[in-house]
Amino acid sequence: MIKKKLFWIIAGLVAVAVIVLVLILPDANSVSSIQTRAEPLPQGKNILASAWPEKQGVQKGDAFYYVVEVVYNTDFVSGIDKVTLDENVNLNPFEVKSITERTFKLDSQTRVYQRLYLVQFVNGNVERIYDFPSIVVKYKLKSTNGYAETPAMPESVYVAPRLPSSGAVIISGLNAGTYSLQPVEGNIKKTGVNTSSWILWIAGGLLLVFLVVNLVTRVIPQWKEDERLQRGRHMSELLRETYGSLRKNLDSGAKTSRLLHQMDYIQRIVLSPEERIGLLQELDLEQVPCEIKPTVISLFEKCAKSYENEDITQQEVKEAAKQLEEVLRYYYEEDMEEWTV
Repeated sequence: MIKKKLFWIIAGLVAVAVIVLVLILPDANSVSSIQTRAEPLPQGKNILASAWPEKQGVQKGDAFYYVVEVVYNTDFVSGIDKVTLDENVNLNPFEVKSITERTFKLDSQTRVYQRLYLVQFVNGNVERIYDFPSIVVKYKLKSTNGYAETPAMPESVYVAPRLPSSGAVIISGLNAGTYSLQPVEGNIKKTGVNTSSWILWIAGGLLLVFLVVNLVTRVIPQWKEDERLQRGRHMSELLRETYGSLRKNLDSGAKTSRLLHQMDYIQRIVLSPEERIGLLQELDLEQVPCEIKPTVISLFEKCAKSYENEDITQQEVKEAAKQLEEVLRYYYEEDMEEWTV
């Protein structure tokens, strides 16, 4: 049963690992594949802006990122005005499909902000280079809480005459007048949370929580219980043999000190949480239940005399044997019926 539960827990952990890898590993088509051109700011400059296409040349119908990158000194600039930047960027005749952003540090005082416009050329003249108007980046000053502006000269992009092979049907439909393209500027996807990523994170998190709760509340306690039962069976067998040997020695009239040594060893086995216990190892008698503690202490005191070469009477041996039987019955009442047969 435990092996089956562990199998499902391991399978669940593997599933969580796969989800995390899907979320963490970069997608070749994602914004993480966009390289930065950022360099340390020149002496006397607090902000620099630039704009360029992800690809210098594209085919008609290709979707690609157009990057607006701002490198600024965080002691001078507190942030970029993203709203006015979107209003100011003119990428016609390319249609803007979505807008995302990235921010990262270049060094302790320099931060890089990237605004990434996913664009596509679906209608217009091809076999030509498209130039774009200059871009004005508005930013907030840290010292005065006012705003200032800096220009960025966009780089051009060349558009080849054909769509990828998957778009051949669309092209033929456009030429025949069967299809018409609708502008999508009105449905710009603003910077926000990627829904599919959130779903994966939530699913992975819930699965991980379920696995941890199941592990803590069911598997580990069951594991410990199985170990306890297995140890109990092992200890029962060990005590059956040692107690049987003691009874034979009692019947044969063995030396009193030897009998008490054997009783001491048996009691230490019973009270020890470990499978092996040394005769000189101190036991924590505070862990012994109150009901049996006086008997345990009295038996230890009798056994201690056997190590001090003191004279031990047969009456003390009989009392010690009764006390040991009482201790054994307290912990192994059901098993004692078999041991005494």
